[in-house]
Amino acid sequence: MGAGLNSVSKSVGGVQKQRIYGVAGASKSGKSTYVDNGFVLSTYLDWLSKEKPFPLQFVYLSYEIDRVSKQFEFAVFFLYHDYNILNIGLPQGVTVNGQTHIEISPNYLRGRIQDDNENTIKCHPTVEHYLQQVYINRLTPLFGKFDTMGRQLEKGIITFITQKMTPDEIKANLFRKAESEGTFIKDAHNNITGYNPRVPDTFTIVITDHLRKIIPEKGILKSSIDKYIRHTIDLRNWCQWTFIHIIHLNRSMTETSRMKMAGDLLYPNSDDIKDTGNLSEDCDYLFTVFNPNDDRYGLSRHFNMTIKDEQGNELFPDYRSIHLVENRHGDFPQHFRVDMKGNIKTFFKNYT
Repeated sequence: MGAGLNSVSKSVGGVQKQRIYGVAGASKSGKSTYVDNGFVLSTYLDWLSKEKPFPLQFVYLSYEIDRVSKQFEFAVFFLYHDYNILNIGLPQGVTVNGQTHIEISPNYLRGRIQDDNENTIKCHPTVEHYLQQVYINRLTPLFGKFDTMGRQLEKGIITFITQKMTPDEIKANLFRKAESEGTFIKDAHNNITGYNPRVPDTFTIVITDHLRKIIPEKGILKSSIDKYIRHTIDLRNWCQWTFIHIIHLNRSMTETSRMKMAGDLLYPNSDDIKDTGNLSEDCDYLFTVFNPNDDRYGLSRHFNMTIKDEQGNELFPDYRSIHLVENRHGDFPQHFRVDMKGNIKTFFKNYT
């Protein structure tokens, strides 16, 4: 999962085949950043470092963000990872919020940031040059190549899907993919008992961002989410595919009585997941992502660490906590403190 998530990765033995990972968090807490960094980008870089890499592919069911926006997010990661680009100096006399530099971000690359005089800030030519290299060397192998109309000309290792579907439609889509890449093994009663891929050892990772955005059957979301999870259990068992399910939390975290009882040990658990109880029961690992700096929780300390001073100023603005709250294969709960830079989809030091 990368150096910044080393302790988290160690707790589950890294990203493994034939596993279901659940990742839950409040809005803007960093759950998609955690998944993209730990399960996609770091997995991809680790795969590239292998002397004889096994075949790797992703299916990304993205129901909150389009492909181009995701590519810009990944581009910022690689601009930092490959070229150490983070802080951008602004032209003479130009400021943003009174500052003469800004951190690189997808909005900066897309010309969506204005200076204090309401003029659009253009991408620096040096950054633009490296962005072109990132597109050629990183984004094209990952996403493939597209024309100006968005039609795919060449495939990458990520199949990126934004069309929302019902659980059965997603299942049918994934079954078609599996049948195009191998053969299901059936018994005398036509029941599926296994799967024989044409390319052995292929590592397939399917990400759903997020579960509450699938189209509900008969207008009932909870049963539809649970049905989709059951479908992924079958595909995990038959095809040895790995699934990462992202989902939101409910609002019980902000209940006054709970916050008083938990104190500085407040964190989301499996009971806080919204619209499904099956995910915590059926996944191999369930993680929750938490932003203790969020004012709604009123925390000045978290897990015995002071995070705000007496004036309420954040001492560690990038601090996040990640919690392994369900683990079918080992100990839980386990708690991890990390720094997260969401703009570059990167995690840094683990606090001790």
